[in-house]
Amino acid sequence: MNFPVRGQRFSGLVGVLLVALAVTCQLFAAAPPRAGSATDTAAILEINGAIGPATSRYIVRALEAAGKNGSRLVVLEMDTPGGLDSSMRDIIRAILASSIPVVAYVSPSGARAASAGTYILYACHVAAMAPATNLGAATPVPIGGEPEPGSVPLPGGGAHPGEKPDSGAGGTGSPDGKSNPGTGKSPEGPPAEPEPASPPRTAMERKVVNDAVAYIRGLAELRGRNAEWAEQAVRGAASLSANAALQQKVIDLIARDIPDLLARIDGREVHIDNRTDKLATRDLAAVRVKPDWRTQLLAVITNPTVAYGLMVIGIWGLLLEGYNPGAVLPGVAGSICLLIALFAFQILSVNYAGLALVVVGTNSRVESEGYDRESLALPGRQDDLVRAVAAANPRTVVVVNAGSPVLLPWRDEVAAVLVGYFGGQEFGHAVADVLLGVAEPGGRLPTTWPAADADVPVLSTVPVNGALDYAEGIHIGYRAWLRQDTATAYWFGSGQGYTDIALTGVDAPASVTASTTSSTMSGFKIAVISFIWTSLRGSVTRDRR
Repeated sequence: MNFPVRGQRFSGLVGVLLVALAVTCQLFAAAPPRAGSATDTAAILEINGAIGPATSRYIVRALEAAGKNGSRLVVLEMDTPGGLDSSMRDIIRAILASSIPVVAYVSPSGARAASAGTYILYACHVAAMAPATNLGAATPVPIGGEPEPGSVPLPGGGAHPGEKPDSGAGGTGSPDGKSNPGTGKSPEGPPAEPEPASPPRTAMERKVVNDAVAYIRGLAELRGRNAEWAEQAVRGAASLSANAALQQKVIDLIARDIPDLLARIDGREVHIDNRTDKLATRDLAAVRVKPDWRTQLLAVITNPTVAYGLMVIGIWGLLLEGYNPGAVLPGVAGSICLLIALFAFQILSVNYAGLALVVVGTNSRVESEGYDRESLALPGRQDDLVRAVAAANPRTVVVVNAGSPVLLPWRDEVAAVLVGYFGGQEFGHAVADVLLGVAEPGGRLPTTWPAADADVPVLSTVPVNGALDYAEGIHIGYRAWLRQDTATAYWFGSGQGYTDIALTGVDAPASVTASTTSSTMSGFKIAVISFIWTSLRGSVTRDRR
């Protein structure tokens, strides 16, 4: 781009930000964790903290690796307050599809498997807890705000102001207000039946809660666990201690630690697909499969609480950029924060969050009407920048802003190249419209672009002794390329778009007709010279004079 005053400063800032974006792309493309390769091992996976897309990717890939490496068992060691519904469901799908047994283990003492952790525990083939742990409170709640007052019951069955007393499913009320939450027993006297939770007040709440109830009941029925309590955990946020969970048949056993767990589940039968397997775990070696640093970093920045803050920062950054055009830093930093937040909330797929955009080109120091170019290569280390970003993420789009042909040695390493030709004031908006599919990239190259400097038929136009010898004669343009029979990077007339175009009839040399067969852009019809040239080039014989 041509920035006469701030060119170097702007280029340096963009370079730093693109390197940062390349690192982010590497984070999104984190390699799968490696499980132990020995067949007499139990792979220990950790779910520690809020469950988000980083956690789900780590668990899903580790389960796949454990199956391929021949591990006999996978243990999910959990201590989580819950997390995103979509990430939880990704993990559960992987558990249900696993070819080896998966054991949920809430550990260490003092840990919990709340909310999403309860669903995951219900999905596993074996459910275990350490002493002094708890699970439950599986009511779905929205991100970014509390429900309206009165939409859910108060903890312990209290009533909202102005309402009649009503016990929530998280506990059972007693006349003196004392209760033992989730167990259905009062401190004194016989067990009491849980009172029904207050029903959701809005249609959206009813849809979300009923969907969650059906989901966890299905898991309970699949594994033969307490489906009634599971429903209470969703509708009324009921919770249980480890001992109460064992009594109510929510879990299968209590174990002090991993060795004790492997000893206690030895000989237990589990159902996988249409077969029954008898576990032989007493002598298995426990191998911990730790998440790598990229997964750990992503787990921090995609934590729902952190992601919500990033979303706010991203929105404010874009607003500041809008109020102060050209500030650059607020807009770029805000965009990156917003992308990470959208990825964290799983609104934006990792495939799109990991999309990289690089802008390269020439400026007035390289090409001008007042002097000739010494080379067609991009100035500086722009080629190195593109290769570095593309190596981190092949889904890289490169915008080339140049007024004449340039060499693109990395063209086969990136997903797409968009040529700009020194756009004016609305160039940024035009690029955005094309990349987002709002506008059709209808332009075509007015020149042939070479693959290397040596391939250019006429490279030097410098007079010798005051005279310029036109030794090429008539061999200019396409005639020059035909005579030397050299492969080009892009032929004159090249260009692709979002419209599918096909030749419907060719009657050379009198006429050539082209029309669209299908289009995502209404009313877009164009005769593409590149198609005409490709079709006629092989069938028309020309003299190589």
